[in-house]
Amino acid sequence: MGAFFAHFAERVIYVVPAVLIALVAHEWAHAYMAWRLGDPTAKWMGRLTLNPLKHLDPIGTLMMVVFRFGWAKPVPINPRYFKKPRRDDFLVSIAGISMNFILFFASIMLYFSLYVFAGMREGTYVMAFLHIFAVVNAGLMIFNLLPVPPLDGFHVMNTLVLRQRSLYLDRQQMMMGSLVLVLAIASGVTSMLLGKGIEALRAWAEFVFNGIVRVIAWIV
Repeated sequence: MGAFFAHFAERVIYVVPAVLIALVAHEWAHAYMAWRLGDPTAKWMGRLTLNPLKHLDPIGTLMMVVFRFGWAKPVPINPRYFKKPRRDDFLVSIAGISMNFILFFASIMLYFSLYVFAGMREGTYVMAFLHIFAVVNAGLMIFNLLPVPPLDGFHVMNTLVLRQRSLYLDRQQMMMGSLVLVLAIASGVTSMLLGKGIEALRAWAEFVFNGIVRVIAWIV
């Protein structure tokens, strides 16, 4: 029972704030990029905001808290407003992914810096939160890169590979994509891919950090 409450407390104290920040930043980036490219739809519908209540999907948020990957409500986009629809749809699609990468990189670099230069250890709240925040953002980024509708990865693949005429997702595509995601999650395929992807990103970030430290040491 004690272990259960400890695990539950970890979810509330560390994971929930990390999930909220990661999901809201992801969706805000979509809305902001669409607005900058001429599409006011998201702004009109109140999605150009950092208010979590405007972005969170109940099931997707629960998945993030439990499995550390999930989704929020898709930002409404109208490609008719874009000057270059295919290019702009691609930019809007990668905006959320890019935001999560930036947050992952910043948090993992700060984590390594505090560990190496300040001597902080994993038991502290700051270190634990930074680690979980990095994992959540990496997981959200990798999950959204999957080429399955309605995820961002499908839009990227549609633009670069499939080059379909329509940039809208029809109901059949949404249903098939949702079914594929459910099967992938239930079978453990998604967890395996995310686990390997997150570990690879962490190893890459550590390599970059060590390279920066060597450069600083050489200069000093």
